Amino acid sequence: MKTEATCPECGSPLQSGAPEGLCPACLLGAGLGGGASEDLEEFDLVAEQPGDSVGRYNLVEKIGEGGFGVVFRAEQRRPVRRVVAVKVIKPGMDSKEVVTRFEAERQALALMDHPHIAKVYDAGTTERGRPYFVMELVAGRPLTTFCDEEGLGIRERLKLFCQVCAAVQHAH
Repeated sequence: MKTEATCPECGSPLQSGAPEGLCPACLLGAGLGGGASEDLEEFDLVAEQPGDSVGRYNLVEKIGEGGFGVVFRAEQRRPVRRVVAVKVIKPGMDSKEVVTRFEAERQALALMDHPHIAKVYDAGTTERGRPYFVMELVAGRPLTTFCDEEGLGIRERLKLFCQVCAAVQHAH
C-alpha cells in the first residue's frame, strides 16, 4: 500500500516533486516570510480586477503586466472625467525592495517632461495597501505593427527610432 505524501506544515496532500516538500499555499507563505497556509491570512493576495476601484479610478480592463506590476485602462470620474492607465503592484510582490523600486519608478516618471513619455497624474495606495500610480493612457499599436501597416520605409522608420532614442535619452 502506497502512502500519499503530505505537506509537513499543514498536512495537505502533495503532488510528486513538490518544491521544498511543501504544498503551494505553504510554499507561498514561506516565500512571503510566513509558514503554514493559515499564516497567509496576514497577506492580501487578491489581485485587483476590472470592475474594481483604486482610489477615484474605476479599472476597466487589464492592458499589460510586467515583473511586479499590472497595468489597467481605467476611468477617472472626478475631479475630471478621463481615461487613464493605472499601474498597481502585484499581490505578493509588495516586499520592501519592490515597493522601493516601484516608488522610484513613479517618482522618476513624474519628473519627466517630454512629448514622447507618458505623464504621471496621480499616485497612492490601494485599499489593500499596495502602491499604484496613474498615468496618461497612450493608445496605439506596437511600433513595428504601425510601421508595417503604414508601409513605412527605412527613412521613416529611422525617424521614428530617433524619436524613441530621444525619449530614452531624456529618461536617462
